[in-house]
Amino acid sequence: MPLLTRWIPAALLLIIAGVSVWFMTDEIKTRFLRRAAIENINFPASIPASASADRLDALATRALETSPLQIRLAEKATKNSIQKDPRRTSNWNRLAYIDVAQNGKLTAKGILALRESFYLSPYGEVEDMMWRLELANSFWDELPEDLQTQSLSQITALSMTDWDSRQWLIRFVRKSHPDIRTRIERAIGKTRN
Repeated sequence: MPLLTRWIPAALLLIIAGVSVWFMTDEIKTRFLRRAAIENINFPASIPASASADRLDALATRALETSPLQIRLAEKATKNSIQKDPRRTSNWNRLAYIDVAQNGKLTAKGILALRESFYLSPYGEVEDMMWRLELANSFWDELPEDLQTQSLSQITALSMTDWDSRQWLIRFVRKSHPDIRTRIERAIGKTRN
């Protein structure tokens, strides 16, 4: 029995050290993916099973920055990231983007992904709001009414965020759908630069 009690703390320390090394290695690989020049990234033939949701998110993002796009890799990495952390809005936005890239339009899959993005973060990051508004503008007539309403709410939020967001809306209004244009004009006034 004394021999067993001596080895348990050592075994626990070894396990903790192993887990720490895994987290550190995963973090280094994630940072590399996010920062490296695209030509310096060796994209894996298969998705690493032990990769964190953050690393899979970075892998999927960078796969869509290649020429040609690595859609299948991006989709698989995104879905695996969702399995590990379903609360990442970026993954749901990416699934909507992948849907458009594969089909030339938003299908039911893309609409569900966009709906999940709004559910998880009705407003969120400014870049997310702008991206969702641009997507909504491109497919306005195909969007269900609930997604149109949520997209219009992005305008109100953006108009109250900061000067840069208001300037973005002023530029965006020029190419926007009439329903979106009306909401922008109400939110920021009719003054345009």
